[in-house]
Amino acid sequence: MRLYKLEIEGFRRHTDTNVLFSDATFLIGENNVGKSSVLAALNILLNDIKRISDEEFFSYMDGELTRRGSDKIVLTAEFRDVPEEAKQWVGFKGRVLQYNKDDGETGLRVIYRKTFTPGSDCTVELRQQVKKVKT
Repeated sequence: MRLYKLEIEGFRRHTDTNVLFSDATFLIGENNVGKSSVLAALNILLNDIKRISDEEFFSYMDGELTRRGSDKIVLTAEFRDVPEEAKQWVGFKGRVLQYNKDDGETGLRVIYRKTFTPGSDCTVELRQQVKKVKT
């Protein structure tokens, strides 16, 4: 299983950021543009962090006032090449999805999301398969 994509919404300087990962991924850019924030977002997403401080929410300067620019932070990770046995893991049943695979991959993925709102514990989700309804 490998991290394929990270989506960051409303965290620090990231209003809507997508990072695609490969065997080697480099974050390159000027100082103070959010490279370290990508790593901080991964840390928050993958560890047992239930709340984050108000300073982590996207904000902007309005004259001399700092205003919050986002009411929530959403961190979403897509993991690909998930092993077949994950379909039987506790909490994963019905949440292992398929994708168009490359050679040597299982074609299975999971999508994991944490949503933070100010002053509350986060909401954790694993995306479920959508059942098709016959009409």
